[in-house]
Amino acid sequence: MHILTQEEILALRQKRVNSFFKKARSFIEQSPLKEVPLQERKEIEKNIVRCLFHTVRFVQNERITEREICEILKYPHAAENLKYYVEELYRKGNKYKETIDAAIQEGMKIRRAINPSYPKEFGQAGSFYLQVENIRTAFDLVTERITMMNDSLPGQHTLQLVQGEKAPTLEYFNGKSRQTFRLNAFLMHRSEVLQELVKNFPLFDLEDKALLDTFKDKDYNAYKQLKSERMRARSHLNKAFLTTLKDEFLFYRLAHEFETHPEDTMETNICRVAQFYEQTKKISLKVTTTGREILPEQTPFQIMMFTRNPYEIATLSTYKEWMQYSPKQVYCLSATGENFKYIKQEIGRGSIVVYGMDKDFIPKCRVILKPYYNQKGDIFYRLGRIKGEVTSGFEDQLRTFVNEHFNNSSEGIYYLPKEMHTDDLSTVIWTYKHPTPELILDGLKIPYEKTQDNMIKVKGDLSFEGMGLKELPDLSNVIVENCFNVSDNKDLVSLKGMPLCRVLKINQTGIKTLSDVKQGVQEVVSAFNFLTSLNGIPSSVRRLSLQNGGIKGGIHLNEFAGLTNICLVSTDIISTKGLPETCKELDISNAPIHILEDIPEDIHFVRTNLCPIEDISRVPPVALHCILGLSFDMQEKVYQTLSSQPKQIQEEAYQKLLKLPQSDKVRMQNLYEQWQQRHFREEQIRHNQAIRD
Repeated sequence: MHILTQEEILALRQKRVNSFFKKARSFIEQSPLKEVPLQERKEIEKNIVRCLFHTVRFVQNERITEREICEILKYPHAAENLKYYVEELYRKGNKYKETIDAAIQEGMKIRRAINPSYPKEFGQAGSFYLQVENIRTAFDLVTERITMMNDSLPGQHTLQLVQGEKAPTLEYFNGKSRQTFRLNAFLMHRSEVLQELVKNFPLFDLEDKALLDTFKDKDYNAYKQLKSERMRARSHLNKAFLTTLKDEFLFYRLAHEFETHPEDTMETNICRVAQFYEQTKKISLKVTTTGREILPEQTPFQIMMFTRNPYEIATLSTYKEWMQYSPKQVYCLSATGENFKYIKQEIGRGSIVVYGMDKDFIPKCRVILKPYYNQKGDIFYRLGRIKGEVTSGFEDQLRTFVNEHFNNSSEGIYYLPKEMHTDDLSTVIWTYKHPTPELILDGLKIPYEKTQDNMIKVKGDLSFEGMGLKELPDLSNVIVENCFNVSDNKDLVSLKGMPLCRVLKINQTGIKTLSDVKQGVQEVVSAFNFLTSLNGIPSSVRRLSLQNGGIKGGIHLNEFAGLTNICLVSTDIISTKGLPETCKELDISNAPIHILEDIPEDIHFVRTNLCPIEDISRVPPVALHCILGLSFDMQEKVYQTLSSQPKQIQEEAYQKLLKLPQSDKVRMQNLYEQWQQRHFREEQIRHNQAIRD
């Protein structure tokens, strides 16, 4: 890696401009205007280049721009119409200009007042460029893209790249069975399907709500059913689309794009998926038997731009196609987002933005380097969340450069200025090379006491949340009174060295197994993780939460033996069969469970909010009042079932209702009393009707 000189930067930029002119001339040669006078041709060429430049600058969809240019060139007055099209692109791209300009002005006022220190590599410039070398092989690149495909697959559906003796293969697990595909054949076929979709896009009906809803709900079965119904009805509505897209992998990938880019058109999302598969196909063709050849031309970025330029910081999440996240991801610093108010602080207090750029200077990914300060004023730069075409190569090489050139500060505790946006990171980190419990606790200002047997006791909680840890320091002689929280440390894969605690939180980490959990821990909270298994979980654990996560290969409740409280909210568990008799509290809200079975008679409650429950006939009658969150119809069936039971069973069930948590008890009592009143009135009406008859 080396920092580019000014001459090298100018040469690369000129190469980019030349590519625009080359493409413009190609468009003209393929149009009816190739014989126009030289002066007019130059004007047309200039405007095409401007169109391409604005498209790249604001990361619009290149396919759409190029198609519009080709259409304009078919008709007279092309130069004038292209000029209008350039202005339209400019207006579209600069629609947040006033908001961004105001943030820049305020940010520069803060910068002038604080005068933050920047690394010497900047010199007097606002940016510098780093030439990087790809150190990843074709096999590494394809593996990375397979991981990205997995992100769009539901639940336990997984794709895995397997290095065989002759050639790599893809293994697909759909939660029940496994299929094997040849890598190149798998990618080639799907690339061709996507190209066909792009080609036939003008034939599609974008108002087809039934079709769009299947993608919105990520329901491939509903998509197949819709296709079958229309075939039987001989309907021509979006027939070209339905007959072309037959593959569940592409269906889920498109559904994922529609979810993460809701502001984009259907065409833009299809084009994005087509480009992704086309790039992956090209890389896969380079994978050899060993797959270990290095492919410098295949890296998605070749240059890193380090910038403190206020405009680049202010637009780090705006005008970037890959930054158009759904509204729930509020950490995005877009000009349309609620967190844009922090941009002035990012500009003023020393943040640095790093873009991973391709050979044409087009940004592919970016990250914010956040300045953390210790008491002496030393700076430690920490990487925020990487956005865009996230690659391990980008993060690894950037982290190496930053640690070698920027972070030569002394060891200790560093704090993020409280005015800055945290980007979901911790506001405090430590940089001890050999951290001891005393060093860490003293630095974090956490009170503790030492016992005669050399143990360290911490009252309350101990949180290492979001500190970017790859491993835990040795805390084996520490006792945490309540909760030990290591959430949001995505590189943390082991709990070796953890302290003894009552509650352990490991949300959004790389931890795959609970075998390192200490005996004595009573509750484990794991969200947005997929564990490999529950093997090794200590017998002391009584409460386990796998919310928004689960276990690779599927959740089987017979593995939860001994647990009294089980939380499986928003997981893909499909059955309660095998629920252990020890379970007292079960939360399966927002899970695709249709039948309740193996529910213990003495359970305290089962939460089923948003579950499509269709059958409660296998629930012991005495436990029916313990089922919370049923639909109106299913709740009616509960009361009808109870009303047919012996009086002793009804009284026992009612006693269980009285033992529910207070808010649930009041709500369920009201529902039960309302049903009793309705039931009594209906009985009276039937009785009176019988007398009249």
